Amino acid sequence: MQQHMRLRDMPTFCRTTDAEDTPVNEIIGQMKSAVGSKAIILNTFYELEKDVVDALAAIFPPPVYTVGPLAQVIASSAAAADDGLDAMDISIWSMAWCLAWLDGKPDKSVVYVNFGSVAVMTAEQTREFALGLATCGFPFLWVKRPDIVDGDGVAALPEAFRDELERGGGLVVPWCPQPAVLKHAAAGLFVTHCGWNSLLEAVVAGLPVLAWPVFAEQTTKCRQVLECWRNGMALPEEVESGAVSGLVKEMMAGELGKEKRARAAEWRAAAEAAAMEGGSSLRSVDRLVNDVLLHGKK
Repeated sequence: MQQHMRLRDMPTFCRTTDAEDTPVNEIIGQMKSAVGSKAIILNTFYELEKDVVDALAAIFPPPVYTVGPLAQVIASSAAAADDGLDAMDISIWSMAWCLAWLDGKPDKSVVYVNFGSVAVMTAEQTREFALGLATCGFPFLWVKRPDIVDGDGVAALPEAFRDELERGGGLVVPWCPQPAVLKHAAAGLFVTHCGWNSLLEAVVAGLPVLAWPVFAEQTTKCRQVLECWRNGMALPEEVESGAVSGLVKEMMAGELGKEKRARAAEWRAAAEAAAMEGGSSLRSVDRLVNDVLLHGKK
């Protein structure tokens, strides 16, 4: 990960020249706290971020434990214990009727778009995304929060976009059960801001991603997608409808898209293996329990 790192790949809070910058000092405080802790627990799996985990283990005194994908590890543990628990659903609101809409679409045909619970867009960016989705030639499910447009900006959505919604070629909702949507047979591509939960859920679902990072460490995670995991592509920072439409088409039906889907399938298998009995994450959970949680009781 250290090779070919560009300034724009660094987290946005690393690009300041202000020594008093609040986010920078918060991160410094967190690192100091980590150094003094008994353990560093990461919601990832070793195979996905081997270079990162090894680098952290070399510089931090506390041991590093990779216990993810957490929802999948919990599900595997529950299945092994035969206690009847289902996989953890960490969705904020459940809108299962999204799944009913997906049920009517062909396999791997739907473009799923979600920029998380915090990121905002300008009215112009919203219009460009809308027009790009309307002209990409594939059905789309867009989780569009009521507050996603920055400030008081009101995005007048293009007529072509409204037409797609009316004829059933697209669906816009304020939220949805994302893990279930990503694992649905109709889902073919995830357009995302590169939030960690979203990327990890995409890996678990075996779905390729089209990245549009917004702030903080999302730019760094976008680089992981492009250069390390190779399970996706990225939209330009200055988003434009032609780029949205063109890259969606390439990811859904192009040769490069086939490569990304194949890579995504490999990562899905790796995530499943890590969460199984004997896998790297379950072994890490066992070490965490023995080394930290039970250590004081011996």
